[in-house]
Amino acid sequence: PADPFLESDSLNVINNPSSTPKVILSEEAIASMLEEANRAVLNNELDTATQLYRKILEDNANRPVIWNQIAQVYLANEEFNSAENAALEAIRKAPENITYTLNYLKIAKNTKSEIRFLSELSSAAKQFPNSPEIALSLARAYDRNLRYKFRAKEYYMKFITLDPNHPQRAEAEAAISRLP
Repeated sequence: PADPFLESDSLNVINNPSSTPKVILSEEAIASMLEEANRAVLNNELDTATQLYRKILEDNANRPVIWNQIAQVYLANEEFNSAENAALEAIRKAPENITYTLNYLKIAKNTKSEIRFLSELSSAAKQFPNSPEIALSLARAYDRNLRYKFRAKEYYMKFITLDPNHPQRAEAEAAISRLP
């Protein structure tokens, strides 16, 4: 009998002599699945969204945006280790994208010890020295840690310098006046 997928405009088949034919999703099919996955996220159908993102990644693993999206779904589902792995994959695919690093840091807050998280923040601050979000996160982390509290003031001031109109400036100013 004829294979119905061979007739479809949205799928291409690559013959692999060692196994069954492999179905590769077209850009149109991927776009449709992404739309469906995003709708599932909005409807809080996280398992459905995860399945759709994973299906896309099966043959399209070089899409950091999808790795980042699935990391966010895993985080919302409190699957912290899967979220961390997916976020790290997004960063591996696009290390210059600060959004992926910020997402990873949100996840790492749940998966890393306080000292290890501080180390991750420090690395991110070196990679993105002009990021007010990372400067503020690092200031807060130093502020919470008695051993490194003396560094908090420095990063709160850096945060204000980087983004003087940031909505959380008042928090930083209050911390600066409170810290020695």
